[in-house]
Parts: sequence; structure tokens; C-alpha cells
Amino acid sequence: MNSLLRGVRPSEGVIATCLDGDTILLNTRTGRYFVLDEVGGRMWNLLLQHGRPESVLVALKVEYDAPEDEVERDLLNLIAELERNGLLSSSS
Repeated sequence: MNSLLRGVRPSEGVIATCLDGDTILLNTRTGRYFVLDEVGGRMWNLLLQHGRPESVLVALKVEYDAPEDEVERDLLNLIAELERNGLLSSSS
């Protein structure tokens, strides 16, 4: 399945908060935290709002003046990293 078309959601036990422009994600099961900069935090919030990377990509293209392939690559890399750290899971 195309990575942009599958649904994603925060993993169970993940909480998020904003602090000084950064988004802090905490996996309460492992005690590990992850810090997202402003753009990463925006991607996180759009993933929460839309649930599908494809919709997030459309929103990001409108908000940021960057090449589409670069935005897509950054989004997919962030999703992969969040999944590796147990912060994001696939949804149906």
C-alpha cells in the first residue's frame, strides 16, 4: 500500500504538549520522549487532524513554499521515525 494512503494515529500511551514552539511527545510505556521542531510539530498536528499522510501533504504544500517531493520525503521520514520510536501506529 502507498505510504501516503494508509491511516496513522498516535500509539497508545503517547501524550503530546507544546513548549517554546517545540512539540514534546512522551511514550508513557517506555518513558522515552521525542522533541519535534515547529515544522515537525505541525506535521504531527496535521496527522492527528487528518489521520492520513496524503491529506497532510496537501495541507503542507499550501502552508510551506518548498518542493513537493521534499515535503513528502520529510513527512514520510518523520512518520517512519515516529513509528520506530513507538509514537505512531497504523490505523485502519
